[in-house]
Amino acid sequence: MDREDRVLAKLRRLKKKVLLLSVSVSPSGEIVEGSSVNLTCSSDANPAANYTWYKENEDSPKASGQIFTITDLRPEHSGNYYCEAQNTRGRRNSTLNLTVVAGELHTFIYTHLVASSGLTNVFCCCAVVWRFGDSFPVSWNISPWQQITPEVLHISSLYL
Repeated sequence: MDREDRVLAKLRRLKKKVLLLSVSVSPSGEIVEGSSVNLTCSSDANPAANYTWYKENEDSPKASGQIFTITDLRPEHSGNYYCEAQNTRGRRNSTLNLTVVAGELHTFIYTHLVASSGLTNVFCCCAVVWRFGDSFPVSWNISPWQQITPEVLHISSLYL
């Protein structure tokens, strides 16, 4: 075996020892509060690797396995997460940054109007504000027998 063959053989052995590791997040794009994500760790490890997920500056592992699912995301989930892949040949880690943005500010106003001829009338209104990625449908209950669902309720005339 000449020098060139020995160098090539050594490079092949070194290449087998190198563990290529990548991390990804899905869905990609903006991550909104209230949604869910999968963090995925992939490698070409041989023998197969064991995977552990950590959040930066936290000692205990967050999850084990190639996929780490986080549900009901909040801004405090933002930060750097890293996957550690380990097998009998060694260990490697790879990091990704997760940024969770606050959801849209939604306002729900509940009104309950009672009108009686000749009596004092009381009108009640209650407002609820929330931040989530999902919106809620608007509906109006006019009577126990009829429901309409536009965003605006038009009453053409009211008789007392």
